[in-house]
Amino acid sequence: FPTRRSSDLSEVILKSPRCKLCVPLYAPYDELHNVMTGSSAFYKVIENLMKISQYETLTELRFVMTKLNASCLEEYARFVWRNLPFVQDVAFMGMELTAEAHKNKDRLWINPKEYVPALQNAVAYLDSCDVTAWIYNLPLCLFDAPYRKFVVNSISPWKVRYLQKCDACKMKPNCGGMFFSDVKEFEGIIQNK
Repeated sequence: FPTRRSSDLSEVILKSPRCKLCVPLYAPYDELHNVMTGSSAFYKVIENLMKISQYETLTELRFVMTKLNASCLEEYARFVWRNLPFVQDVAFMGMELTAEAHKNKDRLWINPKEYVPALQNAVAYLDSCDVTAWIYNLPLCLFDAPYRKFVVNSISPWKVRYLQKCDACKMKPNCGGMFFSDVKEFEGIIQNK
């Protein structure tokens, strides 16, 4: 996305008015987003988002929770509402421990229980501002009942797994589960209900 020329992007948008652009934006400020992506693209992403807004295309931001950015979930929600009011959806995603994320697990992995309260506050804030918030790839049982409506099934169903103890859970059909690469990490997190 940030590497496409705006003229190319506008052609794509104009030819596909019903397309939805899903844009990774991992922090509400440049230093952290740039560290997480290994580039200096934060301001280019923001600039392109502003250009996209002229076409009234559907826009979704994607935020993957890691140890680096989990502490700014609520700040991120406020940033989106204040600065990017044309964004329709924000997808908060559990981290997939594959490739570089697996190699940097000690630096990136965070127990979801540590950020779930802030995540619940972030989605509630966005919801109150009429921005659709979704939570992907995290088990339903981690969330308080009023926030479970934001947890949805994975965009990549072939990557989803459940623990054996989840088989008896009545909520499993509606559960976001976890990435196959993360199952071991959730063993001690998910308790029998």
